[in-house]
Amino acid sequence: MKIEITLTWFLIIVLAFSIIQLGFTTWLKSKLENSISAKYDKILEEYRYNLKVRERAEKVAEYLSLYYEDSHNFQRLNQLSWELSLWLPDDIYMNLSKALKNIGPEMDISKKTILDILVDTRKLLLKDPGNLTGDDIIVHKKGIGKNSEN
Repeated sequence: MKIEITLTWFLIIVLAFSIIQLGFTTWLKSKLENSISAKYDKILEEYRYNLKVRERAEKVAEYLSLYYEDSHNFQRLNQLSWELSLWLPDDIYMNLSKALKNIGPEMDISKKTILDILVDTRKLLLKDPGNLTGDDIIVHKKGIGKNSEN
């Protein structure tokens, strides 16, 4: 038995393989582009999330700093307080309110402090908040660095 392939059949076979190769190449290219796009979309989403976390953390820190120093800038304090009320969970915001009343020489250390609220907010915002506690947060007092003998 002798198999004869004519030029026409040869061209048809080559064309069929070319079409299959083109389809496979197009499919592979599409899969690679989608995979790369998905990876970079995830990275971009994480970057935007981290920016939002920093912005929110800055608001909490600014508010506590202004309040802690007995600032007379009540308008800024109100703005920050109201902004925090819009996104902080109820329990953290209510604990913040209680902690602000628990500042001063008669502070009850058995109750949540503003440093504990910072830690709670940290746990809310960060995917891996670590083991930081309120006792670990550094607080500077007025006059730090001044020579006590002067």
